[in-house]
Amino acid sequence: MADEKEIISFPGKAKSKVWERFGFYKDPMTKNIEKSHAVCKECRAEIKYSGNTSNLQYHIDKYHAKKLDSPNQPKQLPIFQSFANQSKLPFNSSRATAITKSIAEYLILEMKPLTTVESQSFKNMFKVTEPRYIVPSRSYFKETLIPSMYKSTKEAVIYDINRANVVSLTTDCWTSHATQAYMTVTAHAISPTWDLTNYVLQTRELPGSHTGELKLLQQFYVKATTPLLALSFP
Repeated sequence: MADEKEIISFPGKAKSKVWERFGFYKDPMTKNIEKSHAVCKECRAEIKYSGNTSNLQYHIDKYHAKKLDSPNQPKQLPIFQSFANQSKLPFNSSRATAITKSIAEYLILEMKPLTTVESQSFKNMFKVTEPRYIVPSRSYFKETLIPSMYKSTKEAVIYDINRANVVSLTTDCWTSHATQAYMTVTAHAISPTWDLTNYVLQTRELPGSHTGELKLLQQFYVKATTPLLALSFP
């Protein structure tokens, strides 16, 4: 009878994992291995074998799929779930710091409202891309990070302008869609390595209409002999 026969594992080195659940009968009388049919170790079903394991895998998937999830073997989780189960990133870790800075740059360069970081869709984006990261509150960006970035950027601009031999200051007056008048002061210089640099030093609201007094104020900025003059304004 088939049950009296011994099932032996695949002889030699098996590459396919199906051989963890399949083997061959060994005749108890002749001791020969019957390789014409593979035998399922779970149900002793005999599957014709000609060197291809596709039909063996089909048998496992159809009849023994539930048994594949062994209680002793942890189930493979999707990558985003695996990250979610890990501990949260420390606030001052290099990874978290880099992400937070990139968010601040996004808010500044794209002129987005600070309430963006409190948007649920914004937070959901990080639940997918980096579930371990906790998005800081808008007060942190407003009161701590962005002022710090402004200070370091201002120091870098002053340093670059001080190294330049000649600085050209220009002004431009414009009116917003809300009919408010503004004047922007820009600085243009060539660095010691002959790189052209351009900086927006300040944009200030100008109450009143564009009169002759405003033109005199523009000339004052243009004729300024030191680039730090514009930077000294609050």
